[in-house]
Amino acid sequence: MLKETEAVRISDIGAGTTDPNQIRLLRGPGGELRAEITGDRCLLRGKAVWAFPLSQKQYVSILDGKDKEFCLIENPDELDAESQSILFASLESYYRVYRIRSVQAYRNEWRTSFWTVETDHGMREFVMRWELDSVLLPSEHEILIIDIDGNRFHIPDLRELDEKSKRYFDLLL
Repeated sequence: MLKETEAVRISDIGAGTTDPNQIRLLRGPGGELRAEITGDRCLLRGKAVWAFPLSQKQYVSILDGKDKEFCLIENPDELDAESQSILFASLESYYRVYRIRSVQAYRNEWRTSFWTVETDHGMREFVMRWELDSVLLPSEHEILIIDIDGNRFHIPDLRELDEKSKRYFDLLL
């Protein structure tokens, strides 16, 4: 998969894409993403990611279990309806952002913090390592936390949290 920081001509990217008419996406028995390129190869367990999530949203990469690119889709809208549905559900799941409503519990052990939070998708527990890109501050009162599994937890406005939850973030920041 190409990195967004690499200098690449967009015209060069299209040369490595797979014809959407040749790609079929399916769900395996356990709900995992499967991909088949007609007459070529198939992938039994994969994941879908935006190849260039910030700049070129029309490119989707299907990765294998080792994060190696299986195929690159230039325009997902050209896939058949079932494949589109599966693809967009996979992307939604992978890029889901949980909005934190309150912090129920927090503890810190050796640069690792353990959280129990109430979100817009119910109660969640997550673990966060203290690394440079684990806590982002997009604006003055906004916080984005990325846990060890890559899940994203968002607080649009810290001032809207209850006092107990705010105290946990005073420790964090």
